[in-house]
Amino acid sequence: MRGVSGKGAWIVVIAIIVILLILFGTQLYLYINLLLGNDLIVSAGIDKENLFITHGNSDNVEFKIQASANPFCTSECVSKFSDISSGNVIETTNFNIRLPDPQYRDYTITAPKKGEGQMLYRFELECKSVGNSLCRTSKETKKRSVLLAVNYGLNPEEQTLKNNSESKISYWWSNISNMYSNILNFNSASDQLTNKLTEAQIFKVKISALITDIGNYNNSLVNLKKELENGDFTILNLELNDSESNFNELKTRYENLNLTIYSNFSLYNSIIDNLTSAKANLESLKNTNVTNETAIEIDKIIKDFNTFITSFNFLDSLTDKNIKMNSINLIVSNIFDILNNENNSSLANFMAKEDVDAVNITKIFLRYTNYSDSILLEGSEKQCCFFGKCEECCNESCKEDASKYPIVFLHGHDFNKAVSAESSLDDFSKMQAKLESNGYINAGSILIGNVNPEYKGMLGIPKYPVSVIASYYFDIYKNTKDSVIVQTKADSIDTYAIRFKDVIETAKYKTNRNKVTIVAHSMGGLVARRYIQLFGSDSISKLILIGTPNKGISGSTLKYCSLLGSKMECNEMNKDSLFINKLNNDFRLDIPVYNIVGIGCEMESETGDGIVTNSSAYLEGAENYFVEGRCNDGKFEFIHANLVDPEKFPEVYDIVNNSIRETDNNSKI
Repeated sequence: MRGVSGKGAWIVVIAIIVILLILFGTQLYLYINLLLGNDLIVSAGIDKENLFITHGNSDNVEFKIQASANPFCTSECVSKFSDISSGNVIETTNFNIRLPDPQYRDYTITAPKKGEGQMLYRFELECKSVGNSLCRTSKETKKRSVLLAVNYGLNPEEQTLKNNSESKISYWWSNISNMYSNILNFNSASDQLTNKLTEAQIFKVKISALITDIGNYNNSLVNLKKELENGDFTILNLELNDSESNFNELKTRYENLNLTIYSNFSLYNSIIDNLTSAKANLESLKNTNVTNETAIEIDKIIKDFNTFITSFNFLDSLTDKNIKMNSINLIVSNIFDILNNENNSSLANFMAKEDVDAVNITKIFLRYTNYSDSILLEGSEKQCCFFGKCEECCNESCKEDASKYPIVFLHGHDFNKAVSAESSLDDFSKMQAKLESNGYINAGSILIGNVNPEYKGMLGIPKYPVSVIASYYFDIYKNTKDSVIVQTKADSIDTYAIRFKDVIETAKYKTNRNKVTIVAHSMGGLVARRYIQLFGSDSISKLILIGTPNKGISGSTLKYCSLLGSKMECNEMNKDSLFINKLNNDFRLDIPVYNIVGIGCEMESETGDGIVTNSSAYLEGAENYFVEGRCNDGKFEFIHANLVDPEKFPEVYDIVNNSIRETDNNSKI
């Protein structure tokens, strides 16, 4: 019995030892995994990046959330859905994820009731793993964000009303401007006759009243224009009928006044023509031999004519002037009839004695203009808001505006090729978030994908530029039915550069910009440089490098690089590789290049950032900046990875921010 008991005790001891070894081995395995980057990975996606909604209508959008970590870990997450156009948070949700099964969030978006433009919404996800005895985690918060562009505008009924309103307002404005111009001409002409014609004084009163009413109507058109531009179609529809009635009334008054003034001025000028003709006839009679009685009659009519000329410029009615003129013409005509009977008379040897006065009276002509002033109808200018500040959305003029080029962040080499490529998108998340406070909209990440012509330039509509995080570890596999995004982390840097070309073209397409600014970390800088070497810099505004091994890696960095990382990447980054040789022997800097070099860690008899030596990071021809820090080799903490963290290296962020805004003449954008 004692032997059996002793044997059982040994079994228990061995079992305990085995359990302890398993626990210790598991802990060691999990700890090594943590050091190698096998920590929490989160992702967030959206079913539709763009919505197109008309006034009063709604649409739904769905976000997909996933988080994967050590199976013994629980991930605590917070999701936040915000309207970043207004700066309002719509919903905040706290939840836990233990398994990698996806979760979904659905939201309904309703378009404003008026206006046209774009609203921006963002879904943000923050997760961190909760540590325990079987959960080794850095407890670092991982973030993802997805931008949603909501484009809103007129419904079909409003569009019809808008088109109709634009046509009517333009027609009324053009005609009322023409009326106003001619009324001013009438007024000017009437000024010359106010002391000559009683009718002219009546015209002045009517003209003054019409000028006032046209001015008031013009102001009403300005208000209609504002309502049209503001999208107040309900109010506009009610006022269009009244405006049309008022226009027709003004037009009738104008046409009647025009007809009256024109006929009176025509009569006035006709009287002057008759005066000139009568003067010529009297001059002829004065120089003709007539009988004494006829000579006395001619002298009498000449006196009446001269008196009429003298009094012509004194106030009188046009009717009276015309009657007097007709009377003179009749008498002159009668005298000519008398002369026909006296031609053979022996008594026709007398001549009139009175002189005929000159007719120094000028005609007054109405000047008509076909002045057609066109009102600038801009409709409801598209409005874009960002955290409560609203302004007109971008148009084609933004396309070549350097201050509005998108920022493309590009990560570096992943030291563990077994980790999801999603983790690479974490590198610049903090810098991207901070850059938004300086006016760059955080648009999350950008992947190669099928481009939809309907969505072209949707990220370029806001006045503010966007920043996106890109990865060369993703590609798209296309077939006849569908396209699938795939991860591939074991390719050459040349392949990454070709893939990066697709990323740049996608960024340009989505923002409708001619160029992008690249901010690249570590190997990402080599990818960016190789892209420029292969495809040129026409699509690049400037290049900002952070901790890039421009002359390759060596020593312990090279020695341990391919232990878990991609062997091909490591071989090409070797300082003696053909790739590094080709990259540096034929690389011309024809764009601004800003190069940030980390120093402070002892590496191979020189300083560096713990991964890249100072001499390797330095790039001839670039504007080089040196940032100093400290490494902790025991905890595998190096300057290299922390350079992109604005909290740990704020000076790096300042260099990046200032470099982005710097123009060719060293002024800030």
